[in-house]
Amino acid sequence: MNFLLMQKRLFSKPSFLIVLLLLPLLIGAIRLGTMGNNGVITIAVYSEDKELGKTLEQSLNSYDKVLNYLYPESKEEAVDAVSSYRADMAWTLPKDMGERLREYAETGLVEPAVEVYVREDTVSAHFAMEILEGALYPQIAYEVFADMVRGELGLTGYSDDELQTYYEAAVIDGNLFRMVTPDDQDQELTSILLSPMRGICGLWLMICFFAAQFITMKDEKSGVYAGKDKRKTMSLAFFWQLAYALDAFTVFLASIAVSGLWTGWIRELGCGLLFIVSGLLFANVIRILCGGSEAAFCGIMVLALLTMVILCPIFIGIPGMRAVQSVLPLYHYLQGIYSMRYALHAWPAYTAVLGLAFAGLSVIYGNSKQ
Repeated sequence: MNFLLMQKRLFSKPSFLIVLLLLPLLIGAIRLGTMGNNGVITIAVYSEDKELGKTLEQSLNSYDKVLNYLYPESKEEAVDAVSSYRADMAWTLPKDMGERLREYAETGLVEPAVEVYVREDTVSAHFAMEILEGALYPQIAYEVFADMVRGELGLTGYSDDELQTYYEAAVIDGNLFRMVTPDDQDQELTSILLSPMRGICGLWLMICFFAAQFITMKDEKSGVYAGKDKRKTMSLAFFWQLAYALDAFTVFLASIAVSGLWTGWIRELGCGLLFIVSGLLFANVIRILCGGSEAAFCGIMVLALLTMVILCPIFIGIPGMRAVQSVLPLYHYLQGIYSMRYALHAWPAYTAVLGLAFAGLSVIYGNSKQ
């Protein structure tokens, strides 16, 4: 069996083609979804103070990759949007909102002004409230400025328009923050729906690595490796698994490029190939430890994949579990893809340990079968 025959064998299996198509279909569906709603929740915003409402809308639009907004024509429509599940929450601002902000600037105290309608109190709702406060901050800052000029400085001869002009002249253009990777590479803000896609793609590739083990176990039972030195069988099986892995990796790279998470050819290819080696070694070590038992391998595979979903920084990062995380190939990939220092030191060391474990277990397995 040579490499080309292995490819022919793989592509003749409908199940193999279905697995390869799963990831592009998932990426395509999410990309279509992000063309409309990009945020994690949708908020209906209504302000009876129309002028303040326009200012607030401009401020909120800077968070359009995090939240989605609706701007109904009345308070009733905003509340109905929540009731009818078109929005997750609604913010309604009263007509005297400007006066409330001025009162807050002058005294530091204010009665509750913004009414928030929610179906349930969630972390996302509290996060959205922080964004609302940030959007209202420019107006609060102006009121504090105006109060200082007219109160503490006693310059009462300036009109509101004049003070607004002076205030806006002092506004600094640009962004105080710069998003960079640990390698000091600029990082663009992506949609919150796309941000976990690299981790999901990596998880799919790990599933492919585990699936390759089932092919090897089937070949062992059907006698493909009959008559060969059992100590060399593991290395030979690893080579054939590379055919499966490289096909999956090609789809993986295309999906990363389509998702908009591409970091560059050298980084993607280098980290991707290292991920193939470490991921296949990890899956092979588990297969050998299971002694050829498909039931045991399935159980450990499911446990390993669930652990990766929970502990690898796909959706969120969980601190305090570094010892367990450092065992998982996907964790090393997600760390190394954004840090060349990690990819050149910690990750290769981890892969070397897996390689030694694989070599040692292959010898023990081979001797036991002699």
